[in-house]
Amino acid sequence: NRIQYEEIFEHNRLLFEQKWNAEWKYPRYRKGVNCNTNKYIPIVLEEKMADPQNNNLVNSEQYWDTRFEKNWESMYGKEQTSFFAQISVELMPSWLKMEIASKKLTICDFGCALGQAVDILHTTFQTEVSGTDFSEQAIDMAKNGFSQYQFFKKDIVRNDLSDLSYDIGYISNV
Repeated sequence: NRIQYEEIFEHNRLLFEQKWNAEWKYPRYRKGVNCNTNKYIPIVLEEKMADPQNNNLVNSEQYWDTRFEKNWESMYGKEQTSFFAQISVELMPSWLKMEIASKKLTICDFGCALGQAVDILHTTFQTEVSGTDFSEQAIDMAKNGFSQYQFFKKDIVRNDLSDLSYDIGYISNV
């Protein structure tokens, strides 16, 4: 099924590139090489937010709180999260999909942003899915958008996970 995988990947890459060029015009980006396929894919060069009053370092909690509050939606963050969650599910091996669904394995989306992947994973597998993020703003917005799921403010870098237990950890674009 390697050929089928490559066809699906190429199809999704082209869709992403079209969407990227049409709608997701970030101030700066470059093309990078996907190490698994040696094909070029778009990569965002993230720096500080454009707000001159904002001196938050990229990937700090303060940076992401501000990003989720001010421009996550206008920069198509929800759409990107959904897009990559859909690709992740589509490209999962069929044995893993069957295992998750049949055994009702629990899933936690680490770095869940506003919760779109949590919803997609739950809808796909009909199992318990929760989300964590270190951004308080993201967790509040996820709870408001998807009140049927559990969301927790946790920092995986600081190993703030001792009270959580899941069968599968899902991470995308973290």
